[in-house]
Amino acid sequence: MKVRDVMTAPAITVAPEASYGEVVHCLLANNISGAPVVDAAGHLVGVVSETDLVLRHADPTATVRQLMSANPVTASLDEELAVVTRRMLAASVTRLPVVRDGAVVGIVTRHDLLLALVRPDHVMQAEITAILADTTRSPANEASCTVLNAEVTLTGTVATLADAARIEALVVAVEGVVSIDNQLALR
Repeated sequence: MKVRDVMTAPAITVAPEASYGEVVHCLLANNISGAPVVDAAGHLVGVVSETDLVLRHADPTATVRQLMSANPVTASLDEELAVVTRRMLAASVTRLPVVRDGAVVGIVTRHDLLLALVRPDHVMQAEITAILADTTRSPANEASCTVLNAEVTLTGTVATLADAARIEALVVAVEGVVSIDNQLALR
């Protein structure tokens, strides 16, 4: 998956001239823990977070420019999530502004990354059912599945133990599967 598939867009942003109180209100009102700081042209100049606000014990006269972290780590629209996740962890940040030509087009957070890892049960079940129906992958087998909380239960009959193992190997490769209860029986 790519950043564009999971990011929040448009990102809620704040201006460098915003006051301490304005940025606190913005974060609380939008239930977010940080925001990109952009100039009048929409170009990224920094990021301000709850941590910045708490650590700097800002007074009401402080501006975002005085509180923000300058030169933030960023992501681009077409980057792979694995690459962005490693960058986020290496930089010890919880959000990356997504930029195109210097302008903020969205934001990707650790929360977004977690949501990308979770696939709905019905989506996984449909994918696994298609695998089981593909006679080139599992010929002469009568297998079915149920998926609950990303845990797959395989039931039905197979011609050989090798077929049962092959089916399990195909299912474990399905994105989002966390465990398999292989109850396939020999015919």
